Amino acid sequence: MSEICVSPMPDEIAIFHEFRRMHVLGCTSRSEHLRLLNIQCGLSDCAATPTPRLHLLARASGLSTTEYARCHSMLPVFRVASDAEHAVAYGSQVTGSLSRAHGMSSPVSETYYCPLCLKQDVSAYQFGWLHRSHQLLGVEHCVHHGVKLKKAIETGWFTEFLHWKVENFDILPIAEPADSGDEFIRRYAEIFTGFLSFSAPAIFISLKRTLRTRAALLGLRVSSCGFEKLPSDLLFEIAPSDWLKRNLRGHGYKRRGQPFGRIDRQFTWGYSRSQPGDVYAMILATLYDTADAAIAAFKSSHRC
Repeated sequence: MSEICVSPMPDEIAIFHEFRRMHVLGCTSRSEHLRLLNIQCGLSDCAATPTPRLHLLARASGLSTTEYARCHSMLPVFRVASDAEHAVAYGSQVTGSLSRAHGMSSPVSETYYCPLCLKQDVSAYQFGWLHRSHQLLGVEHCVHHGVKLKKAIETGWFTEFLHWKVENFDILPIAEPADSGDEFIRRYAEIFTGFLSFSAPAIFISLKRTLRTRAALLGLRVSSCGFEKLPSDLLFEIAPSDWLKRNLRGHGYKRRGQPFGRIDRQFTWGYSRSQPGDVYAMILATLYDTADAAIAAFKSSHRC
C-alpha cells in the first residue's frame, strides 16, 4: 500500500485531515499534534489568543487560510449570510473567532460516506477520507453518484478509512440507488452542496431582498400579516413530510397559514438574524424550480 500523505485531499473535511496527519505523524493525542503544528508554523502554543486549528492546518499545508477554509471547512454552511461589515472571506484573519468556533466542526452529529466515492478515492490514492459534501443535514444521497450515503458507525472507522484496499471492496456496503426520486430533495441537495463552493457569506440584507422579491413574484406573503400563502406553507406542500420530519426542527408545530419562525422570518424586514445553511437551502429549493436558478439568485447577494 502506498504511503498515506499529509496533504489535504479533494473535498476532505478539515477534521478528518487533522486526524490523518495525526495518524501519519504518530501523534497519540490532539494536543500533541497541536504542538507540532505550532512548531511547524513557527508559533507558540501558549499565546493568549491561540491560532485557530483550521488556520494552522492551512499554513502547514502550504495554503492560505482562506483557500483552505473554502475547500475543507464547513464554514460556508455555518455562516451563509452576514451583515456587510462581516461578509469577508471564510478563514480570513478578521474571522478568527468564527474559525475557532466552527472551523473544525461538522453540521451533522453522525458521519456519512458514499461507497462509490470511497472506492474511487482508494482506487486513485490508495486510501479514503471523509467528504464535506456528505456531511450536510438533509442531504441523504451523494450528489455525484446518486446513491444513498452510508453511516460510519464501526469502532475505529477513521483508521479503517485510511487502510481500505481495492481488494476489500467485495465487503464494502453495496451502493444503493437513492430511494427518493423527489425533485425537491434533489434540488435541495444540489443547492446545499453548492454553498460549499462560496468563499464568503452573502450579504444578509441583499439575500433577504432577493428572497422577498422572488416570494412576492410567486404570490407568497412576505409580511407578518395577510391572507396569502406563506413561504413555509409552500415548503410543507412540496417537500416530502417524512423528510421534513427528519430534517426540520419543530416540524410538528407548523399550522397552515401560521408563520413558521425559522422559514418565514427570513422574509420579514423586522428580523435580522441569519440562519444556518439548511434553512436557506430549503427556502431556495422552495422558491426556485432548478438548483442552478437558486444558486444564481444566492450568488447575486454576494459582493462582486
